[in-house]
Amino acid sequence: MTNKRLCNELNPFDSEHEGRGQAHAFQLRGKYIFQSVPRPRSCGRGPASFRWLIGALSALAFFGFIGFQIWHVVAPPQLVIDSPTDANAVTADPQVMVAGHTAPEVSVEINGQEVFSHADGTFAQPVELQYGANNISIRATKKHGLFTIVSRTIMLKAPNAAASPLSLSPSATSEHPLN
Repeated sequence: MTNKRLCNELNPFDSEHEGRGQAHAFQLRGKYIFQSVPRPRSCGRGPASFRWLIGALSALAFFGFIGFQIWHVVAPPQLVIDSPTDANAVTADPQVMVAGHTAPEVSVEINGQEVFSHADGTFAQPVELQYGANNISIRATKKHGLFTIVSRTIMLKAPNAAASPLSLSPSATSEHPLN
């Protein structure tokens, strides 16, 4: 007897339900054995390939999300300086306001001195300048020790020559008219 003939004799539903995923019965050494018929492989069409595509996209999204979260932990903090905007500025004012913003829960230091930052990450601190070049170093540090440093050089120029005692002032010329 062939397996097909034995299957039809033992499993009368086989002839009605021939096709994918059916169980066929045959007798081996006096015992009935049921064997499933494997499904034919799809060639890129149908629900099997669609399930593989959904599974691959889900795995990609999951591992992408995990990678994104890890990056936010190990990346240095973002530090944006709003004032002074120019990296090499010249001013006559002996005090400059250093302001900027960073992520919340990041500590900020200006020239080694810790600065109060608001809950939204903004900060502002006046810095006294000396005549000549002044290097201002702003450092943002995360709680895990990663940091970002931004530097600015501010040049405080000396009082201009018009204010010196040797120069002529408008009041001096009006008191002593020249003929």
